[in-house]
Amino acid sequence: MKRTPLLCTYINELYNSLRYIHKSLQQSMLSYRQFTGLQNIMRNRMLTTYFQPILNLQSGNCLGYEILNRPPVSNLFPNAESFYQFIGHTDQVFTFERFCREISIERFRDSLTTERYPDNTVVFLNIHPQVLADSTYRSGETISLLNSYGLSPEQVVFELTEKQAVHDYIEFERILSNYRSQGFKSNPNLEGVAVMGKQGVSLMMRARFFQQIGTQYGYNLYMGRPVELVMNARALVVDYAEQITDVSVLAINRSEEELYDLVLITADDVLYGAVSIRRLLLAVADVRAEMAIFMNLLTGLPGNRIIDERLYQLLQLDDFSVLYIDLDHFKSYNDSYGFKMGDHLIQANC
Repeated sequence: MKRTPLLCTYINELYNSLRYIHKSLQQSMLSYRQFTGLQNIMRNRMLTTYFQPILNLQSGNCLGYEILNRPPVSNLFPNAESFYQFIGHTDQVFTFERFCREISIERFRDSLTTERYPDNTVVFLNIHPQVLADSTYRSGETISLLNSYGLSPEQVVFELTEKQAVHDYIEFERILSNYRSQGFKSNPNLEGVAVMGKQGVSLMMRARFFQQIGTQYGYNLYMGRPVELVMNARALVVDYAEQITDVSVLAINRSEEELYDLVLITADDVLYGAVSIRRLLLAVADVRAEMAIFMNLLTGLPGNRIIDERLYQLLQLDDFSVLYIDLDHFKSYNDSYGFKMGDHLIQANC
């Protein structure tokens, strides 16, 4: 029997439909098995908790620990990323985040004893931004949980997961205000972030970041892409031994767009810190005020007090030299031509 074009088309459509149904059933069965596996992990508390230290690169001191919870490796969840990605596609985000929060705080409290961490140790908890909008998160459940383990809000830092975005900033700020009222603290003074890379030290300023992200298509344009798109690779970088006044001149001479950017400070080509333009100018003002107190008003040169202090420092050395310069017959000149001409003569020689 010869197949007609219409019959061939019907057979192909039927084959494709059956193939789609087969794949959908396979995916549904996998999702069901994964969902069952998730419930089993939560019910039997099968997460492994790690405490990743966060260090101060300048002093080497430990600032706190980021708490990371990892599921057991299985065919359903071959790695942590696939596990958390699956949760994000379910209606279990709030339930699982609450479970993680509770188990994290519980195990952290236990670690204070077993690992002998200081009682005031700070922990960083990863959290989905939408979870903060959950009613139980605003009802004081978190503070009650901390109190039950003898912990304070000052020991907890909520770290929003970088894979999710905040869409309603007004509501988000209202939620944060609720947390602040319970004793949790925020860091509104963060001005920028230094970025270390192969090309050296770059800078990402907070204000400019929000300006770029806050445009109509900013979020879709920048999120999930390299940070180099929003950072300044030409940031002002100075050595920590440079004079404050010299650095202030470099900072003021920057373009208007970068005028209020942080000044990055390095020591032996290693990032040492950062200073805001406000703090820099205040420091310059302090230096000049101090200099004005001890400088000679006529010549602008160091006065007697500074000279005495410098001589005292030199006396502590084994070898040093002192050069003493005086104007011959200056008193006679001053008496003959007057104090004003005498001042001009001193200024001319200085």
